[in-house]
This record gives sequence, structure tokens and C-alpha cells, in this order.
Amino acid sequence: MTVNRVMAWVSPAAAAMLMLGVASAVAAELRDFHGSFEGVAIASAESADAQDPELSIRNLDIAIGPAGRDGFWIDWKTLMRSEDTSGMPKYRRKSSRLEFSQVRPGVYRGPSGLGDGDSEYTSWASLSNGTLTVYELARQVDGSFTLATYRRTLTDTGLSLEFTYLRNGERIRRVEAEMRRVSGG
Repeated sequence: MTVNRVMAWVSPAAAAMLMLGVASAVAAELRDFHGSFEGVAIASAESADAQDPELSIRNLDIAIGPAGRDGFWIDWKTLMRSEDTSGMPKYRRKSSRLEFSQVRPGVYRGPSGLGDGDSEYTSWASLSNGTLTVYELARQVDGSFTLATYRRTLTDTGLSLEFTYLRNGERIRRVEAEMRRVSGG
């Protein structure tokens, strides 16, 4: 999908937020992240041999709330839009919910265990300098690994999201979004 086609799918206001990057880091506590956020993102699939990254559009919904004594839960939904080889739109939905408990101030433990095909996974989070970062690490049976990193930084209007996905240390996907707060906070 070309940049022009991607921008045609994105509302003018969302496109301006994506292009200008309105994030401004603020000192934050965990409770400052509690609430619901929504936005539109442009995702790029990357590989070492790609001349132009493959672009797709994602609608994002994120909710964050308190869990237990000092922890939090995070729920996110993604509607991914792209095109097949004939130019027809394709849609795919993805959702996830994770709960984290505080290990020490600013560090949180998430779910760990066995995944599909005896792969192992673990997740954790950190809060530092106004950014709540969630990590999801998976080790496959063959020893390969993936690492998904979600950096959420509070802004004046909501939060800024930077997502990266690595496979064996190589960046495969990157998503950036400016999300507006729709409730909470």
C-alpha cells in the first residue's frame, strides 16, 4: 500500500497528528495512564531486503485500569486494514488483555508460561520518565525469539504509542500513533 493510499484512508486530523507527532513527555504516575484511548496508526513492515516498507492502517483502542494493590491491566484492540495483491481491502481484528502486578516501584510482572507448540513467553512492564513500556518476549522451540515492545507516553491530549516487533533481533514491524483520551484521567 503506498503512502498516498494510506493517507486517503486516514482522517485529515489523524493524519496531521501522525505527521506532526504531538507527544510531550510529562512526569507521570501509573494512575495518570488509567482511562481509554483511541487513534489511527500507520504501520510499516520492514525487512533487510525491502526497498520500500509495506504500509497498513490500524484503528487502535486501548484501555488501562488498576489491578490489585499496585498493578494495572491493559486491554487493546486493533483493526488492521491493508490491501491484497489485487488492491482489494483486507481487514483483520486482534485483541489482547494483560494484567501486571508491581514488583517494585516502576517495575511490573505480567503473564508468563507456555504458548503454542511449547514456545515460552514472558511479559513485564516499566514506568519511567512519563512512559509506560510493556514488553512481550517469546522463545520458540527452535531457539528463535520475538520481542514486542509497546511504549506509551502521555501527551496533552492522550498518549503517544510506539510499537516495535523484533524477530531474532531484526526489526520486522513498527507502528506509531497519537491517541486521544476518550475517558478517564
